[in-house]
This record gives sequence, structure tokens and C-alpha cells, in this order.
Amino acid sequence: MAKHQTSQDEIEQFSDVEDNTQILTVEDKAYDLEKLSDEARQMLVNVQAAEHELRELDRKAAIAQTAHAAYMSALKEALPEPLKAEVSKAAGKKK
Repeated sequence: MAKHQTSQDEIEQFSDVEDNTQILTVEDKAYDLEKLSDEARQMLVNVQAAEHELRELDRKAAIAQTAHAAYMSALKEALPEPLKAEVSKAAGKKK
């Protein structure tokens, strides 16, 4: 599973060192955070929450993939000898 990438929609917040202005960058355009409307501020909160959730889902997917690989490895070790090739092929065709 591929990790989430925000590509062009990525946002970044930082402070301008010279005048301590809070800057928001969206798609390579800078905005003064203090000049955002209430609606824009709420959308920013929503975007940040969605990004957080995507990172959390990526983390959970990585955990599940690791567990799946470990269980598959343990299953392979716990399996008995396989059936004869002819019987195994016939069983596969019945599905």
C-alpha cells in the first residue's frame, strides 16, 4: 500500500523570522494566517485533521502489512506436507 502523498495540495505553516508573521503556504502561495476568514480557518483545521487521519491510516496499514507477512510466514511453517500435484490442481479447479 502506498503512503499518502499530498503533492500540490500540501500546506505548510511557519513564522516569518523578521516580523513574526504566521505564514500559511498552499500550492506555493503564501498567506498571512491572521488575514484568513473564519471559513478559511475552519477549512485549514479540516485539512489538517484529514492529513493527520491519513498519516494514522498509513501507520495502521503498515502495522497490518507487517502482521500479515508474519502470519503468512507462520502459516507456511505450520502447514503439513502439500498434497500431490494432481490432487492439488483438481482441488483448485473446484472453486
